[in-house]
Order: sequence, then C-alpha cells, then structure tokens
Amino acid sequence: MRFWSATFLAFALACTIGGCTGRTKEGRLEPTLHSIQERVFDVSCVRSSCHDAYTPESQLVLTPGRSHSELVNKPSAVMRKRLRVVPFQSDESYLIDKLTGTRIVGERMPIGRPKLPDSTIAVIRQWIDKGALNN
Repeated sequence: MRFWSATFLAFALACTIGGCTGRTKEGRLEPTLHSIQERVFDVSCVRSSCHDAYTPESQLVLTPGRSHSELVNKPSAVMRKRLRVVPFQSDESYLIDKLTGTRIVGERMPIGRPKLPDSTIAVIRQWIDKGALNN
C-alpha cells in the first residue's frame, strides 16, 4: 500500500512542478506527415482496417510509406474532380472535408466513430497549408 501511495505522490508532485498535460513532448501532434501518420492515420484509419493495404475504402491506403503518395495531388475515388490533398490549400483538400463532414459524398471520417477533435484537424490543416510535405 505504501508503494502505491508514494508512487501517486511522486506523480502528483511531478505534474504540479512540471505542468502535467497528460502528454509528453514526443506525444504531441505536430504538423508533419510523420507525426500525423503515427498519431492519426495509424490509429484512426489503418488499425480500423478502413484504409489498410488489404481492403482500402475508396481505394485509399494510409499506411506508412504510402499515405503521402496516396493523398497529395491525387483525385478522390468518389469525387474525381476533387483532390484528396492540395498542397498549400487545406480549404480545397477533400481530406479536410471528409474529416469535417462538409462538401462530401458519403459519411464523415472516421465512419461510425466520433469526429476527430478540432485541434487534430487544425494540425492536419497546418501540414497541408505548409505544403503537405513528405516529412
């Protein structure tokens, strides 16, 4: 019992002194493809088997090493006149519309699950607006 009390006290003290946010710096979502891949695509899109390499919904594979070439300057399978990601133009990118549920065919992504937080979508917008680099 003492071990758990001491452990909790140490954690609480570290949070108080260090400003605990519930995330480490390494866990913070950044506007880079690498960060978005690890913290959004892998978790919300690939693990759910919607956009894996075996049965990709809308012919979109979002696995590491493929997501950039599948997204940037590529037409949507359901709206051929819309590009999935238009570098420097998040407002024209179909990916953002699918995440927000605006100007789309079908359902908002991720299907059947809660909408991604606005803060997450904002970081994806930043990545696109900075050129949608393969970084």
